[in-house]
Amino acid sequence: MVIHQPKIAIIGSGFSGMTAAIQLQKKFGIRARLFEMNSDIGGTWLANTYPGCACDIPSGLYSFGFEQNPDWTTTYSSQPEIHDYMKRVAKKYNLYEQTYFNTAVVQVSWIESRHQWQVDYRRIDHIQSEYYDIIFGGVGPLRIISVPEQYKAFKGTIMHTGAWDSNVDFTGKRVAVIGNGASAVQAIPQLQKVVKHLYSYQRTPTWVAPRYQLKYPNGIKALFRWIPFLMRLQRILLYLMHEMTFPLFKKSDSYFAHFVRWWFKRDMMKRLERKGRADLAPWLIPNYALGCKRIARSENYLEALSESNVTVKMGNIIHVEDCTLTHQDGSSVDVDILVLATGFNVTGFLSDLTITGRHGTVLNDLWTGNNYPNTYKTMTIKDFPNFFLLLGPHSGLGVILMIECQVDYAIQCIKYMIRNNIKALDPTLEAQSRYVSKVKHGLKGTTWANGGCSSYYKSGDDVFAIWPGTVASFWLDMKFDHRDFTHYQ
Repeated sequence: MVIHQPKIAIIGSGFSGMTAAIQLQKKFGIRARLFEMNSDIGGTWLANTYPGCACDIPSGLYSFGFEQNPDWTTTYSSQPEIHDYMKRVAKKYNLYEQTYFNTAVVQVSWIESRHQWQVDYRRIDHIQSEYYDIIFGGVGPLRIISVPEQYKAFKGTIMHTGAWDSNVDFTGKRVAVIGNGASAVQAIPQLQKVVKHLYSYQRTPTWVAPRYQLKYPNGIKALFRWIPFLMRLQRILLYLMHEMTFPLFKKSDSYFAHFVRWWFKRDMMKRLERKGRADLAPWLIPNYALGCKRIARSENYLEALSESNVTVKMGNIIHVEDCTLTHQDGSSVDVDILVLATGFNVTGFLSDLTITGRHGTVLNDLWTGNNYPNTYKTMTIKDFPNFFLLLGPHSGLGVILMIECQVDYAIQCIKYMIRNNIKALDPTLEAQSRYVSKVKHGLKGTTWANGGCSSYYKSGDDVFAIWPGTVASFWLDMKFDHRDFTHYQ
């Protein structure tokens, strides 16, 4: 079979899946099939609807490079605004017509005799199958919520920030929030305003930077709309500002890192002092390297924790019975609502989606537990031909910029296949091993590896989620070389 116009499937319709679908249209005129388990596009920005949910990356960067948005209302956009933007883009490119909604892909299997992928999917409790030449995995790492086993014993109302129930009324209730990552930092200031009392349970503190949230004046939005160059210039400036922070993460004991850490500590202390709660500083200001965990951005999180109806508890909850939470210090509290801001199972993001490659190799098994997630160029995998994983291992840095680099790399691969009548490509073991060694070497000595904390960037002692360089270095690295692939004709 000669692939002139490959049949392509995309699993997921968040930023990753949408980018792939649109670029396939633009470059080849291919209308790929998108599989989406929910009732609408959006991925993370459809699933996360907790109070205060917003992006902590500036609006000017958090958009498709080929479809920038002149109408952001604030410098850091809210979940509803981001989702509305994604829906507008999806309608413009007719992605709704290409998508199977309310459809869960349960298994993807490489059929050697056909040199195609068999996609088994569930719609209305019926399993159906279709065949595709190429698969894009755009399920994203923030997909499967993490619910620690001990909290399942709670008898009151319980919810996860990644599966929010907007029908629950928090007014006048006693609420416990478990965790202090990005979702907790955004949700706590909103919940604190309405609850009777809020208990914030944290194992380790979080570095918090001011967000500097500003509104875009209508005049600026008009200029962006009528002079797109200005919008592109803003994007370039924001990109350069973010790139300049890389030395902070490259070496945690550098003079630059020490200075920025001193500034963060000073700023957090001043914010607590302004609220009359300097006593919270030993608990809320971290002692690990800045950037070891994801830095939170908020102008009201520390202020909310300083309010009289909030109690901060550092350490672990050791027992849950009925509606009572017992802390390691021996104290117990009864609460009406338990909010789990416990993040996602990043290493187990495939969950019930089974991906089986050549020789019956199951990707889920290869990456189980502390097994290192080997890839080539972050997105192709030995024995998984014509499979491109978006935002997988070592691509968590610039998010949308990284996605666009990855999709561009996949386009290079597909162009080569079409031009040379190649049925399938997968990286050689030598190329993959060489690439993994390079990435691991690049991560040695970085803040992510040696910052003195645990984070979702790591599995065991290995950092697997982060690229060890700048976004520019990632872009430069994503160049296709056919010699690093096994060809099937």
